[in-house]
Amino acid sequence: MAAGCGLLAAGLWLMRHLPSRSVRGVSAIAPVLSAFFTLKFIGAGIWHLQQAAAMQATPMRGLPEVPLFSFYPTKEGVTGQVLLLLVIIISACINHRRDRAFIRRLNP
Repeated sequence: MAAGCGLLAAGLWLMRHLPSRSVRGVSAIAPVLSAFFTLKFIGAGIWHLQQAAAMQATPMRGLPEVPLFSFYPTKEGVTGQVLLLLVIIISACINHRRDRAFIRRLNP
């Protein structure tokens, strides 16, 4: 929670102190924060289900625990976060491609 508040405060500070307060700055920060919080929430949710014994916990040795990112080295948690990260990356690539095609159509 503290990390999220810190990131939000940093984003607000950047928006206030950037030379131009355009929508473009907010548009660049919002998807990154959204992806971060989505990965954090899935990691925390799986970990809490495992702590409540509602879900199996299979430890993965050799991986560090990073509570700031809600990264807990269990097979289920890592699998969920990696799959979600793949979805985020694929959707970002698709959006980037679509935006480039749109710009090419506007500027022949």
